[in-house]
Amino acid sequence: VADVAASTDLGAGIDSTNADVTIGGKTYSSDMTEAGLSIALSTGAKLIPYVDVAYVKEDTTKASYSTELADDSVAELNASDPDGYVTYGGGVILNLSSKVNGYVNISETTNRDDYSETTVSGDLRIKF
Repeated sequence: VADVAASTDLGAGIDSTNADVTIGGKTYSSDMTEAGLSIALSTGAKLIPYVDVAYVKEDTTKASYSTELADDSVAELNASDPDGYVTYGGGVILNLSSKVNGYVNISETTNRDDYSETTVSGDLRIKF
């Protein structure tokens, strides 16, 4: 990639110089506290259903981004700042034999300001 000369006009709203930029460490702090409950129905069967629910309290500080000494009118993004959220889900534990076991799980994350998520996971273990 060729260097762009300092005198090159890159268009409106584009700051082609870096002389006015100071670097602030891109840092943040996040503390999380989680309380939850998992319940499995142990029936001695090969398939054991379970449910899981948890509340997570997250305290995240705003990230410190690189800052400019001169305003280029471009807004910087703020860090996401969720107060707390809930995860819940369930699945089945597989105990098919002494050599074959695993699980299937589905969970959902809700009540966040910035996203929600559904996750499906599983594992199958075969011993030789």
